[in-house]
Amino acid sequence: MKKFQNILVTFISCLWIMGCQQKSEPATNTFARVNDEFLSLDEFVYTYSQKIRFMNNPFDKDMMNYHGGVMIRNTLFAQYMENRADYNIEELEAELEDIKRKAVIDEMIEQILKDSLDMLPEEELRDAYLKSLEYREVRHLFSPDSVKIWIWYQELLDGTESFYSLSQEAFQDTFLRNHGGYLGFITYGDMVPEFESVVFQIAPGYLSEPFQTPFGWHVLKVESIQKETLPTEDDFQSNKESIRGKILRVKKEKYLSGFYTSLVKEHKIRPDSQGIQTLYRLVVTSKHTGKIIAENVMAFPSDALIQDIERRSINVWDHPVVYVDDKFLTIGEILPYLKNIPLVLLYKNPSQAVLFAVRDELVYQMGLEQGLDSHKTVQMKMNVHRKDWLSNRFINTLTDTITFSYPPYLNEDEQTANTRDMKNTLIHKTYLNLRENADVWTDMEKVYTYYENLIQGRN
Repeated sequence: MKKFQNILVTFISCLWIMGCQQKSEPATNTFARVNDEFLSLDEFVYTYSQKIRFMNNPFDKDMMNYHGGVMIRNTLFAQYMENRADYNIEELEAELEDIKRKAVIDEMIEQILKDSLDMLPEEELRDAYLKSLEYREVRHLFSPDSVKIWIWYQELLDGTESFYSLSQEAFQDTFLRNHGGYLGFITYGDMVPEFESVVFQIAPGYLSEPFQTPFGWHVLKVESIQKETLPTEDDFQSNKESIRGKILRVKKEKYLSGFYTSLVKEHKIRPDSQGIQTLYRLVVTSKHTGKIIAENVMAFPSDALIQDIERRSINVWDHPVVYVDDKFLTIGEILPYLKNIPLVLLYKNPSQAVLFAVRDELVYQMGLEQGLDSHKTVQMKMNVHRKDWLSNRFINTLTDTITFSYPPYLNEDEQTANTRDMKNTLIHKTYLNLRENADVWTDMEKVYTYYENLIQGRN
């Protein structure tokens, strides 16, 4: 299999280096054309950025060439599928609706953040670097109800209750519930700004007063502090850029946190505790939940899970789950919004998951009001996912035609590897056949230049 992958990478890279039927450059932001369809540099960066963190050497030209080849292949397969019109248009439209929603939310957040960040002075960088060398051991309690958190705070002060006893009610997460809300050691940039600012204000052994973050209400205790050795000037200079990135991220989070907090207050968003408990029971008792989380802890609720919850919630379908603008959303109404919330969050903290879902929907509606569904970045992302969806359908249709038979001496792993090789061989041969009759133009130098500038800090 590895040999096949190496051959495939080399072959596709060679296609790119050869120039692929060179023609005059069609557009400044275009690095390739497949028949009558242009592929933009923005598309390359958007799709490549999702894979960079998994690569050992992402800025190697062969890796970029390979990714460009995959983009051409997906475009060719998508064009073929569209010409055949042999797919479920309703499924594609539903998929694109989800992509549009995510893209509009992302673009709306970018609009919100625009002009919110200032130049970072040297003093701020040094202060943040010193903070990053300090680790504070923290435990906390959480509740969406401010009244409850103040009661817990008083009980902690009086000594009538402890973090361990109160965490049984405060958390649904097993670890936090069984370990007294223990968060471990926290350093600068680990938590949302509202939480972090309190952590760094409290002396060891002391209790904070209740405070609010976008997630709800908290009370915390700093148990100990550990500090690294005082750094030298060389240490600071070598870590300067990473600290700068962390500060920018914290500032973005702080700005967004303030925006989200005002959004929650403006629309009077508050979960209904009984409705949240009902939703939680429906999630954790589904046969799909554990399997999905086990396979991918960052997975989102599947259609099968949503349908299972719908089927089992007939008797509680109209129960309120969250209040927004003095009206409430029922279980039936909140479910579509939860499809874009990580399942592990819904499993561990359903109140927070519901809050995020409502907040995202409000941001989405703001984006629609500003016409961001027509924004070029949103349209680009939808077009990328349209091609990916069609390409995947084509590949599934193609590989379903293979009949597999194995010698009796092959074990299960060897059969799996053999199946994978046969599928990849068929996919690649089909690509070459389509590619031979396609009109393709490429200019990878634009991609190389973009990433060279990125590395040197010019983008």
